[in-house]
Amino acid sequence: MIGIGEFQMRNGKQARIVRYKDGRAFPWFDAEHNSWNGNGAFSAQGEESPLDIIGPWPKPGAPFTIDGPGSYVMRDGRRVEITIINDNLHYPCGGALNGKEESWMRDGRLIEPRQTQGDIVGPWVEPEPVVETCERCAQLLAERDDLRAELLALKRRVLNAVNGVTTKVKQ
Repeated sequence: MIGIGEFQMRNGKQARIVRYKDGRAFPWFDAEHNSWNGNGAFSAQGEESPLDIIGPWPKPGAPFTIDGPGSYVMRDGRRVEITIINDNLHYPCGGALNGKEESWMRDGRLIEPRQTQGDIVGPWVEPEPVVETCERCAQLLAERDDLRAELLALKRRVLNAVNGVTTKVKQ
């Protein structure tokens, strides 16, 4: 479950979660009004998305390092499979990208002096499967929401009554 904080999306960009509502995480600023489920998946259907949250936002001074063969995500959200590490080479991490062999530096850079969309920015994280809510669970959740609304209305009436009495006493 993701919490409040800064996270990295599959596309390499940052998502800053500042609040939750009905089990959904909402960002600090997002013109598209995007939200994520509690596991960081962007799509409610469980489909992979470049907007999926894949982990915490890297802290400054703690660079990413390709630590071995496996699946990784590039800055543009594509998946790459690192198949070999040979530290005797300048670009020691080899893998396949769209059927073509490619190499990266240990820190994920595709081209040494600059940042590119082809840089590897983190490990690949499979999206969490969507769990269907059973009919009885959906009914209980709806009843819970109704009870919350009733409780808020009751609190409002009590506060108004107390404030009304207090106001009359002061006059």
